[in-house]
Formats: sequence, C-alpha cells, structure tokens
Amino acid sequence: MYHVLVPTIGESQTDGPTPAEELGRQLLRHTRLFHHLKARTTTWLPADLEWGAVALLVHLADGGARRQRDLAGCTRLDPSTVSRHVAQLVRGGLVERRPDPEDGRGVQLVATTDGLGLNDTMIEQRTALVTALVTGWDPTDVTRLAALLSRLSDEIETSLDRRDTRRTEPAPTPPREPGLSPATDHVRSTPAAPEEG
Repeated sequence: MYHVLVPTIGESQTDGPTPAEELGRQLLRHTRLFHHLKARTTTWLPADLEWGAVALLVHLADGGARRQRDLAGCTRLDPSTVSRHVAQLVRGGLVERRPDPEDGRGVQLVATTDGLGLNDTMIEQRTALVTALVTGWDPTDVTRLAALLSRLSDEIETSLDRRDTRRTEPAPTPPREPGLSPATDHVRSTPAAPEEG
C-alpha cells in the first residue's frame, strides 16, 4: 500500500516556494493588479465621489441604517476619514441623516433611493466585469474560488479582531509583595535605621 504525504502550509514537496509563500506572492500580485483595475473603473462613480465613500454606501445598502461611529467600526476606518466620506455621500444625495428611533439624541445614516440605485448599478457592473474575467472557466472553479476567498477574508477579519482586542486590553497589574494587602500594598517596609550610640 502506498501513502501519499501531502505537505502542510509551511512545507514544500520541492525546493520551490512553500504553499504559504506562493499564496503570499499571488496575493501581492492580485493587490497590485486590482489597484490598476480599480483605477480604470472610476467612470462607474459620480463626480467627486471616492471609492472609500462607495465602501460606506455598500455597508449601508447591505446592512441598513447605522450610526456613524458604528460605520467606522465595521469598516475599520479612521473616524475622520468616515466623516469626510459621509459628507460626500450626503452632498450627493446618496445618504441621509435621520434621528435614531432608539435614541432621540442620536443620528443614523441611511442609504437613500438614489444611493440604493447606485449600489445596484455597481453590482451589475462588477458582475459583468468578473464574468468577463472568468470567461471560459468551469463554473465549479468560480464557485470554489469565491468560497476560498470568503474563507480567507474571514480569517483576516478574525486576525484583526484579535489584534484589536489585545490592543485595548488593560495592562496587567504588577504582583504584590507577599504579606501586603491591597489596602496597604503601596506601603513598602524599609529597614530600621541603626541607633546612634
């Protein structure tokens, strides 16, 4: 009986790159090419609207109304950046501010009818672009690639969440000296001074 040994992520059957190294190389290549591809699709956007603002619109279209700070949290963007992009969306009539029904003092951001329409149009354009890119592919391969990319995205989000949690955890309390209670641990015993004879 023959046993086939399948290399793990950190191993390689040959002297070439490991699976993890090759994946990293392809992700870098994908990022570079996607940047150039996105630059050629700016005609999809209305004037004075940045791609960062579109990302916020997508979240509002898919997830419904959100407060601005919640939108910053789920997109992992700096609050000042979110504020600038939201201003673009509001000026363009794609997003509007409404009172928070659960907190009269709060404000929610909601995608307008025009905003939802732009989101639908961009989905159609994106689907047409991807369809052209994978023309000739086996549909099973396309489905599997989508599933693997989704899995990778989930792993990236989990990793980022762990780092954010560690960053916000309080610093550990230094250990107290034996025999000292919490109420007196600020007191440090000092040796008695020798008596003058």
